[in-house]
Parts: sequence; structure tokens; C-alpha cells
Amino acid sequence: GFLVTPLILDRCYPAMTHSKCLVTAEQNAAYAALMPQTSSIQVFCGLQGVELCQLVLKASTLQELVDAVSREINIPGDCFRLLWGGAGLGAGRLPMPLLRKSDIPVKVTLVRINPAWAAALDRVVASLVPELPSIACICDGPALDLSGEVRTCFAENRDLALAAVQYSGSFLMHFPEDLLHDKELVSTALRECGSALRFVPVPLRRDREVVLVAVQNDGEALFYAPPELQADAEVAGAAVAQVGQAMRHASSLLKQDRAFVFEAARRRANTFLYAHERLRQDKAFVMSIVRVNGDVLTHVPQALRSDRDVCMAARAYWAGEGDAPPSAQGLVRQGLLLEPSERAKLAAQAVREGRPT
Repeated sequence: GFLVTPLILDRCYPAMTHSKCLVTAEQNAAYAALMPQTSSIQVFCGLQGVELCQLVLKASTLQELVDAVSREINIPGDCFRLLWGGAGLGAGRLPMPLLRKSDIPVKVTLVRINPAWAAALDRVVASLVPELPSIACICDGPALDLSGEVRTCFAENRDLALAAVQYSGSFLMHFPEDLLHDKELVSTALRECGSALRFVPVPLRRDREVVLVAVQNDGEALFYAPPELQADAEVAGAAVAQVGQAMRHASSLLKQDRAFVFEAARRRANTFLYAHERLRQDKAFVMSIVRVNGDVLTHVPQALRSDRDVCMAARAYWAGEGDAPPSAQGLVRQGLLLEPSERAKLAAQAVREGRPT
């Protein structure tokens, strides 16, 4: 369902590049005009998670980008580091994904540092990152043997520790006990890696604000929250909004709560898999949900999935006649609920009008 450029047509179907070609030069020109002409970057504060600035990328090297950000936010370039994809941007030419033209800005994280201990931070990060396994390996395998220098750096320099967790929140596992009770430091780490909640001492793990930060980054972190917060509708709702599978860790009472399950399934269709069986078998309740999220149809019991009334409720949703506008991000598309002949007509019309199908 995508427009094809004349170059590709020339290579594949030479005969289609003439008068009978469905895609005209004018249509291709119009399509090219819609393509993004620039690339942009959003710079976020690693400490607070707020956007600091957004700029059109004209730089091709890290130093040029640092200079541009420095001018925008009035912070000297040697007082911050830029991270992308959980790692510091290296000197020299920027990675290609940052240079690629797109209408979606690339997000980078800014970490404030002190030039006096910048070299120590580099040594700490370099000594941890290459050997750092996945969270699952850390929990299932042997504990990592850290050098004395790394642990000493964290213990003696809180600011360095604060900068380090903005690189990777999982560095919490290497912190001395007193730093693990530092709410600001722990919250900063969880904002980068919610699953690091497993390394947080119980007193802070019972702090509602701390757990909210964790589940907003990774909904599965709800598993490490205490039972009273797994039963908290706002905390569990934030986790489910981040990832549907987090519904598994919500309390049994919330899984029976009609309002909570309805809102969760409206946001994430797969949460309905973990709802209480009584709600999953309630036809009227299922119909009310599929009218606000047609994708729930794929997660209801088989008997209801083939029920005419339930299917018609889902069809109404995708036809724009439900109780909420159709989502463009669902697993089931409106076209799957149309007859093949109807889909063919719509596709042909899109081609005639020069639109992607």
C-alpha cells in the first residue's frame, strides 16, 4: 500500500513507467514534498525528565551538537554530557539515526557534570557498561565482582553517583546502603530504568511517589511494589498504561473492579487477558469494552469472540460508530472487518487519489 518511485518502477516494471502507470510524476512529486526535509533533536534533563530544548539538527559531529545545545540552554559544553540509547555520544561524527531526516525528533538526554570529576565518571561508566548483563542475568546468575574504585567513587561522590544513574538506572545495584536510601538519587535511577526498583530497600519501595516513577518507565516494575501499592488504582493504572502485561501484577481486587478493568482495556487491549474470569465471561461488559477498543476482541474467550453481538460491537468501533474513535495503533485494523470487495474498492480509490493505502 505504498507509492513507488519511478526509479523503482523503471527497475522492476519498465512498461509501467509510461501512460498506464498508476502513479504519476505529479503524485510522486507531491509525495516527496510530504517527506521530512530536516532532522530535529529533543534534549531532556536526565535528572528531572523534562524537555530542555528542541532544535533543528544542523550539526554532523558531537562537538557541533554540544555547541548548539550549549547556546540554546546557556550551559557550558564541558558541564554536561549527551546520552542517546543509554550511552554517551562518542566524539566525532554523530550516529546515522540522529542525522536521518524525520518528522519525529530524536530524544537525547542531558546529564549535568562537574568537569573536576568528569574523568572519574568516564572511568566508572566504562568499567561497568561493557560487562553489564541484562537484568534477568543479574538476578539469575552470579553477582558481579566490582572493582574497589567503582564502589569507592559512588560512596565518596554523590554527585558522580547521581550522574551515573542517568546513564543507567541499574547502577543502583552497585551503590552502598546509605545511597540506596537517597530518594532523589533512587528516583532519578528509576526514571531511567524502572526495573531497578528491585534493588531499592523496602522503606523506599513503599513510597508511592518512588513506585510511580518506576512503573511509568517500566510497567513490569509493579511486580516489585508492595501489595498495598499493587492494589493502588493510580499506581497499577500507570503501570498498565505503560505495558499491558503489568496487569498480571495488579491486585486480585483490581482485576475484579469493572471501572479499573474497563479503563485498562481501553488503553491496552491485552490487559483483558488478566481480568477476573467473571468479567471475561460477562457478555454485556465485553461488548461495552470492544466498543471503545476493538482490539480487545482478540483477547476475549473463544465463545464470545465468535458471538455475533460482540463482533458487531467491534465492527461498529472500527467503522467509527463505537463509543470512542478508532485507534491507528491497534492490532486489528478496520479493514479486517470489511468484506474483501470493500477493501479492494478502498485500495483502488486511495491509489487514484495518490494516497498510501
